[in-house]
Amino acid sequence: MLALALGAALCLVYDLFRIWRLAFPAERLALFFQDVFYWLVCAFAVFCFFIVRCDGEVRYFVFIGAFAGWLTCRFTLSRLFLGLFRP
Repeated sequence: MLALALGAALCLVYDLFRIWRLAFPAERLALFFQDVFYWLVCAFAVFCFFIVRCDGEVRYFVFIGAFAGWLTCRFTLSRLFLGLFRP
């Protein structure tokens, strides 16, 4: 359940980046660095999750759960969240 919540939280962070891009259009290089920053945040969050919840062991079900949570949020809550900020 916590892995699902982690995936949903990461999806909402991605939505914040998408809102930023809608408000302030940027060049390709800036978008590249935003994407790299997002993936670093994701990697750090998953790493911390492994340290805290799995005693530092890499577990496949965490990746599956986080991905499922990300997809679920992307096709449900994300649409509502982005709908509030689109003109």
